[in-house]
Amino acid sequence: PHLTFTKKFAGAIRELVGRRLEKLSLEKIRLPLGAKETEPNVPIFVSSNIKDKKRVVILFYEHTQDLGIFAHRIIGGKGGINAGSAVDFVKYIQAQTTSPGNPEAPGVILANLGQLRWWRRGTKAVTQTTWFALPQKSSVENPFRFDPIKNTIPGNRNTEEHVNYIFNHVIEKFVDPKAKLDIVGVSDGAIQVSVFLEKHENFRKWGGRVAAFASVATWYHAIEIKNVD
Repeated sequence: PHLTFTKKFAGAIRELVGRRLEKLSLEKIRLPLGAKETEPNVPIFVSSNIKDKKRVVILFYEHTQDLGIFAHRIIGGKGGINAGSAVDFVKYIQAQTTSPGNPEAPGVILANLGQLRWWRRGTKAVTQTTWFALPQKSSVENPFRFDPIKNTIPGNRNTEEHVNYIFNHVIEKFVDPKAKLDIVGVSDGAIQVSVFLEKHENFRKWGGRVAAFASVATWYHAIEIKNVD
């Protein structure tokens, strides 16, 4: 009963956070681009008017959470839903200005490093935690067998691929080529962005556009950076 309640609670919170983000003019997009709802896909959130933005803030959050969820201990505690999710984060970004000469707020992209498992029966992307809690015949059943191809999303089969897809497909398609990028990486999100930018071909392409990179809760140390540029 406790597990059932927890799953329903988490699902309700996901839906509520999603609706609040959409009210902030964020649009849910399926990756890979063009994927149908019933095909393997992972959702992200993107500002609906992002093509008009000259500055875009991109959040790569940790790989253990659902899209838009930061911490359930805050959601269910004193902070509340907005503080424990990306809602207050997006509100804060939307209250900023692009630059001293541009009063418009920056655009936002919320990547999704967490929900990279594809539940075929439920036709939706889930986290590893949700994968272990999928409906079973009994509470003593073994976890569902995980197929590295059938149960993942093309081009986004792991967090490294997802970061690459955000840069080389999502930003390429939706963001103004002259727009500056401010990146926030948390935990594995910080690691994978560091690994991505460390590669010479990636830094040559994106280094000039990345205005700032906040690397939070990372274990990728400065001494590990080999790319002098």
